[in-house]
Amino acid sequence: MLFRSWAAGLVAAFLEEPEAGCVTGPIIATELETQAQMWIEEYGGFSKGFVRRVFDPLDPRAEVPLFPYAAGTYGSGGNMAFRRETIIEIHGFDPALGLGTAARGREDLAAFAGALLSGRRLVYEPSMMVRHHHHRSYERLRQVILGYGVGLGAYLAKTVYDRPSTLLEVARRTPPGLAYLLSPESPKNAHKSADYPRELTFRELAGLAWGPVRLWPGQVGTAAAAQAPERYVRGEPLTCQNRP
Repeated sequence: MLFRSWAAGLVAAFLEEPEAGCVTGPIIATELETQAQMWIEEYGGFSKGFVRRVFDPLDPRAEVPLFPYAAGTYGSGGNMAFRRETIIEIHGFDPALGLGTAARGREDLAAFAGALLSGRRLVYEPSMMVRHHHHRSYERLRQVILGYGVGLGAYLAKTVYDRPSTLLEVARRTPPGLAYLLSPESPKNAHKSADYPRELTFRELAGLAWGPVRLWPGQVGTAAAAQAPERYVRGEPLTCQNRP
């Protein structure tokens, strides 16, 4: 039943938004039994609410300071689908940002931003729901949060590397973006409880600063692949990814 609802939401979103290059949806916790699982939800979790949202590259989205670069606001790689022509146009998922690289896996964010920068809309469809088993231990959570920061820093650096014309725009949006990350009143932090560990915030920021440095080993190793996108872009008219 969950898959049928997911598929119906996916098809409806693409039909109702013909300019959409990508559709994402909420990822709901399978369980919330440990404090670490609660904290990942307070961090932001993988759900972006239960209201359909359409992100248009021509809309500045004032509530998202790094739009269209802070693409994690739009959804997660564990629940996304692309039109085939869009994923080909942006040369697929960047292997330099893959999960097994030093960049810690933010190829999904790069693909979201790539779709928007190519002029396509991105739809967040709440009926396209999947479930996720959050990590149960605090030690694992510490590693995950650091990885999120590293991945974000690497992805932003890679965006500027691939599109030098975005440098000034990214630089202009960086101060409000940092305020969004740090301010207790920002949508990112407003739901954190008083006992949310400050260590996790510090690890995320440390990872963000470290990310551009961590990018280059993966970048060097995938230079050839970047010149041959057909090696990793193929398949049916819709390309889906759903990973834990």
